[in-house]
Amino acid sequence: MNNDGNKTLSSHALKQQRTLPYARPTNSTNTSNTARQSPLLQRPTGSLNRQPLIPQASKQAETVPVNDLVQLARSAFSQKDFAAALQFLTRALAVVPKDINLLDSRAASYEKLGQLDKALDDAKAMIRIFPQNPKGYLRAGKTLRLQQNIRAATKLYVAGVERCTKGSKDYEVNILTVICGHN
Repeated sequence: MNNDGNKTLSSHALKQQRTLPYARPTNSTNTSNTARQSPLLQRPTGSLNRQPLIPQASKQAETVPVNDLVQLARSAFSQKDFAAALQFLTRALAVVPKDINLLDSRAASYEKLGQLDKALDDAKAMIRIFPQNPKGYLRAGKTLRLQQNIRAATKLYVAGVERCTKGSKDYEVNILTVICGHN
């Protein structure tokens, strides 16, 4: 193949790694889980100590598809291993830096680890990249509330209502729930 053919192949392979949206795991036995099959992503079997779900650093580990990193992050998060989830999400964001769902999940991980300034940074990045998407405003507002900065959170929620795409009923319901203190 010529150089153009190689670039096309590499581009195609990269697009396959970045397949969006991220599928949630199902209980179906027909669903294959690449993360379970890959020896780079398995926990050591001989260790009695709880090991994080972090793949060993190697050239092979860098080729782990984004979807697998997201699945590993979700698994770690559900097991309350927020540090491992954070590492997986950071690796995924290195490949897809402007993914709002990854930024939101990483902000949630930072929040659970008590790193509220970093969570707020990710929320602000969401707002900067996607100013008409309510996720960034909701995440930033929640983080500001956790920092006891109610005034700034309220201003942010109001700005979000003004900037988000009109007719987004989901955002209106979420914002009213948050403001009324039911979240």
